Amino acid sequence: MSITFLSMLLIMIVLFFLLKKKKIKKFLNFENSKLIFGIIISNLILFFFIPAEMSYLQPFLICLYYLVYKSINKKIVYLLIILNFVSWFVDFDFLKIQYKTENKCNNVEAISADFQFHLNQGRLFAFLESRDKISCWIHDDSDRSKKILSGKALKE
Repeated sequence: MSITFLSMLLIMIVLFFLLKKKKIKKFLNFENSKLIFGIIISNLILFFFIPAEMSYLQPFLICLYYLVYKSINKKIVYLLIILNFVSWFVDFDFLKIQYKTENKCNNVEAISADFQFHLNQGRLFAFLESRDKISCWIHDDSDRSKKILSGKALKE
C-alpha cells in the first residue's frame, strides 16, 4: 500500500529486466548498499512484528527510492514519482476487504478478504473523507464543538 500497486509493478518489471540482462550486480553494488539493504530489511521485519501504522514504513520507502535512484535509470525514478502522484487521485487495489460494519464511527474490524482487482478513490479523497470521523467524538452542542466540526480555530 505504501509503494502503490503501479509503482511496485514497475519496480518488479525493471528488476526482471535487470536479472534477464545480468545487470543486477550494478543494482546491488554502490556506496553504502549494505547499509541501505540493512535498513530496508530491518524496517520490514519491524513492521511485520508491529504493523500498527503505515508511517512506520517511511525509512523503508526512503531507502527503497534511494536504491532505485542510485541503481536505475533516472527516467524510471521520475515515472515512479508520477505514479505515486496518480495514487492521490486513483487507487488500484487487488484486495477487497469486507468489514463487520460500514459505520464510520465503529471500530474497524475486517471479517474477510478476497483477491479482487478494483479501482478506489485516491488517497487524497480517502484522507478528506476520514476528516468526517471528527463528528464521532463530538457529543454535545457547545460553541467549541461547533467550531471543531466546522474546522475553525478554537482561539481567536
